[in-house]
Amino acid sequence: MTRLQWTTRRTDGHAVISVTGELDLGTRDALIRAVHEALADGATTVELDLSGLAFCDSSGLTGLVAAYRIAEADGRHAYVGAASPSVRNLLDVVGYERLHRRSSQDPHPESTA
Repeated sequence: MTRLQWTTRRTDGHAVISVTGELDLGTRDALIRAVHEALADGATTVELDLSGLAFCDSSGLTGLVAAYRIAEADGRHAYVGAASPSVRNLLDVVGYERLHRRSSQDPHPESTA
């Protein structure tokens, strides 16, 4: 198993969490913690850059949904910006399009494709 690693960049209320490794049952709580930290530091939007993610299973998807819901419950927004082709396909196949859609109220352009 490849450990989940991330870095967070912050600009004017916008946090970009770049994730590498594998997102699964053993690592999803780390992702959720990273989102909590970004929100606690004042981010109004949290972009998850999953372009470096090598693997994501159903437990990882649960973590992504949790991150989305945590932000939304607090009146903020979380979304997947970039994603590796396999992760983007997984999101599309399971119908989680809302996870990779920016809020129309987000003044920050997506920093990743």
